[in-house]
Amino acid sequence: MLITPKFVEYTGEALGYYLAIFGGKDGPDLIEKGVYKSPGFNNEYFLDGDYEKFISLSGLGYPDSYGVCDDYSQILNHFPVILNSKREFVIFVTPILKSEEPETGGWRWHKWGEYIGMQNPTMEYLADEPNIDKVYVFEVFEKISNNAEMGD
Repeated sequence: MLITPKFVEYTGEALGYYLAIFGGKDGPDLIEKGVYKSPGFNNEYFLDGDYEKFISLSGLGYPDSYGVCDDYSQILNHFPVILNSKREFVIFVTPILKSEEPETGGWRWHKWGEYIGMQNPTMEYLADEPNIDKVYVFEVFEKISNNAEMGD
């Protein structure tokens, strides 16, 4: 199930420092319960680890707990455990816009995990794709506790 986590409260200089390092202008924006649009990457730094413990699914042995999609609903289809168990999850998605990519270089498909979307990538760089204007990089985190079993 998707949950609303407690986030670290970055304010003032600390928020500016975080965002300067990890990208973006603000903290994560709520899309729906448990799904957040992130300003950048390294989203574990938003989760308040002193209050709740989270681990990326890749840390739990899932080979593809991060990747690329067209829409966050594809993540829910790819990981049915998120909605079909009592385990608790949080999803971050970061938009990658072709319009913001440099003319040469930039964002490449193979660097961000499996693509689970429906479009047909044909080029190495998003900037060179003739028919794709936007994708999302995602990462799924599971809330854990010291006593919890990792099974359903």
